[in-house]
Amino acid sequence: MRELFVRNLAGEEFPLSKYTVKRNKSVENAARTISVEILLDVEENLQGYREIRNQTYLIFDGETYVAGNVKEVTSGRMAKKTMMAEHIFYQDMKLRNRKYTTLTGSKKPEELLSFVFIDSGYKVNYDPTGLPTTIEVENFGKNNLLALLQELMSRIGAEFDYLDKQVFVAAELGRVTDKQLRHEYNINNPSKEMDTTNLRTYIKGFSTQNADGSYYYVADYTSPLAEVYGILIADPLYDDKYKSSASLREACKQTLTDTIDFTIQLTATQLAEMDLRDVQKGDYLWCIIDPFDIDIRVRVVDIEDYEDENKDPVFTLGKVKRNASSIIHQYRNAVKTINAIYNPDTQKIKPTAIDTKNIAYPVASATQAGIVTAADYTKLEKLKTGEDGTVVIPLATVLNDGLLSAELFRKLNVLKVDQTGQVIIDFSAVDLSTNETIKNIMDRITTLENSSSS
Repeated sequence: MRELFVRNLAGEEFPLSKYTVKRNKSVENAARTISVEILLDVEENLQGYREIRNQTYLIFDGETYVAGNVKEVTSGRMAKKTMMAEHIFYQDMKLRNRKYTTLTGSKKPEELLSFVFIDSGYKVNYDPTGLPTTIEVENFGKNNLLALLQELMSRIGAEFDYLDKQVFVAAELGRVTDKQLRHEYNINNPSKEMDTTNLRTYIKGFSTQNADGSYYYVADYTSPLAEVYGILIADPLYDDKYKSSASLREACKQTLTDTIDFTIQLTATQLAEMDLRDVQKGDYLWCIIDPFDIDIRVRVVDIEDYEDENKDPVFTLGKVKRNASSIIHQYRNAVKTINAIYNPDTQKIKPTAIDTKNIAYPVASATQAGIVTAADYTKLEKLKTGEDGTVVIPLATVLNDGLLSAELFRKLNVLKVDQTGQVIIDFSAVDLSTNETIKNIMDRITTLENSSSS
């Protein structure tokens, strides 16, 4: 059980009980929040419960969060408080520190980070691997530290995280591992979400504006994905540093967002047995989900865990990029397959797409139904074909079966229809010695006649 304490504004700490906590840790902007629900317990957490209000501190799993949106509901002697709390790092960066000066010119990332964090109480650990050595800035400053840090991360293509009073900056934080998440082995209920919100398939670029307002260099780029999704126009690119149409077109290509992101969310099980207890956000691990046709190494971008350490955390994996070439390849293969079997003019399946040789029909017999019933099979078996190809229908007789059985023929044979259309039973055609039903009827009639005559 991960412990939860409340610290009031005077610095006093009180333990809490009867609580649930859901914690989210994300790669994006190093977001870290907790969602808390606490029941009032007059015997154990009465004092701590009373201290919980907006802007008090919650200490969860050794880290400090700032309570906000505290709500309380009561029913008789029962009471409950719910709240969201953001890591104290965000309060320190947004509300307790601000820059009123600016920097301009060609600067090293280290210089800009030092400018952001000086006198903040935080120490920066910077890994320059894979990052630019210098960038051009203009009036960088005059904002809160979080906004400046996020702007700098975007400019140099890096990400950050924090622990206690240490801030870590690198091109990518996390480890590349050989750990596996495999469907029906150590993950449950995977879900996949595709995001095409930012998808664009066309962009136009302009460079070096002339006196009359026109541009000397103009170029455009159309993504192959336009073949699938049509033309989706991105905001134009304006940048005077490109001095040829070719370089401007390449810049358009690099600027255009023509990839599709999808994220995978799943619950990991048997974490200890699968050696997954130490998986952290930012780590890479193998994800194998056969129903989604996924077998790739993917990054953990978000982890949701709880106060109960035995409850499986939820991993969000992604964002996985599906580039234009792979999407177009799948699209063209699908179109090729559809064209091979479907005729758009007739809106029907092509006859050539049906393999009649390999169609298996269930065979009927006299005792077992197949494509026809067993009774129909018996009747059809009796049909014969003459030398001229005509079908000879066998007729039933008193002694021989035909399409009707001999027994049914004998029953029908006693029925006659007179000129007025009335049905008459011809008892003369009935062998009373063999037809028990008719014999019984006749015996009863004789008995009744004898009774009435007496």
